[in-house]
Parts: sequence; structure tokens; C-alpha cells
Amino acid sequence: MSSLRHILVILLCIPSVYSLAGFGASSSKKKSTLRPKNQWDRYIKLRNLYKKDPTCGVSFSSVAISLPLSPPSFLPVGTVGSTPGTPIGSAVGSQKRLIVEHAIRLHPGKITISNSKDVIYGISSIGSTSYTTLSTSDMVKVEEKEVGFEGVCDPGTGFFCKYDGGKIVNGADGDKGVKATGGKKSGEKRTGL
Repeated sequence: MSSLRHILVILLCIPSVYSLAGFGASSSKKKSTLRPKNQWDRYIKLRNLYKKDPTCGVSFSSVAISLPLSPPSFLPVGTVGSTPGTPIGSAVGSQKRLIVEHAIRLHPGKITISNSKDVIYGISSIGSTSYTTLSTSDMVKVEEKEVGFEGVCDPGTGFFCKYDGGKIVNGADGDKGVKATGGKKSGEKRTGL
């Protein structure tokens, strides 16, 4: 009986096959905090900073993507903002994944996961439809806290939509009075992210 007890003790002390094989082991990879809502909040903070002082150095640009066509046919995706001293190209480069994911939602069939690695990024002044193509050397990644992204409203999924009284508000100043944290004020509410 004592030998059976010793065998049980030995078996209980041996690590399981699953723990030896790496199942459930913690990963050393750092997860990105680049999320649509976080970047939208940062964009709103940058825009509010610019509204208080237009000479503060914050810059904004419309962003669009195109498949590698000649000439490129750009599809609008949203607007990027960057802190003073951070180039707009870096704002696009740091948020490429979010921009492509939103483009796939906005333009299904035209931009897909399989062709998204080949897209060309373009920027323009806000309100313009003439885009300048960005090269990969222009898109140096920077700290994600230095940039923000606001996508074009997608009513189908609710991403980047602003609501007032249960209806989607589409306008440049449709989110007046909304705190950057996404809270309610004056009956308005940012949702969808």
C-alpha cells in the first residue's frame, strides 16, 4: 500500500504534458493598445486642443487608400491627427492597421484582407479630394499617444458614428459637447467602438 502511495505522490509532482508543451503558457509578446476607440479619443483631444489654440502646431489630414492602380483611385477612410512635431505620414504609418480595417468595413469587395497588404496610402488637406501618395519612408511609426484617427462614419457597423437622440449625426461638428472619454453631454453619445 505504501508503494502505491509513493507512486501517487510521484505522479502528482510530475508536470502535465500540457504544461510542458506550452499550452496555456503566458506569452512574452506585448499586445498593442492601438484600438479604434483609443485612437478616436486621442483624435478628439487633438481636435479640442486645436480649437482652443489654432497655432498650437497640431496637424490634421484626410487619409484614403487605393489598390496599386495607375493612376490610383483613392477611397476615403477618415482623418488622422498628430501632435506638434509629428509628421502626418507618421500618423498614417502608426495607424495603418486601423485604417485598413476601417477601409475593409467601408468598402467591402474593393478592399479585402487578401489585398490589404498592397494598398497605397494617400493624404490630402481636409475637404480636398486630391490625394498625395505616401511612400513607406514617410510612414515612420511613432508613439501611438502622439497620433489619433477618426474614421468615416459607417452606419452598418456603428464604427465612428455619432448619435443624437438615437439618430446618426453626420457633420464636422456633430460631436460638440462630447467629452473625449466618450461620456454623455447635452444628450449626445458616441458609440459604436
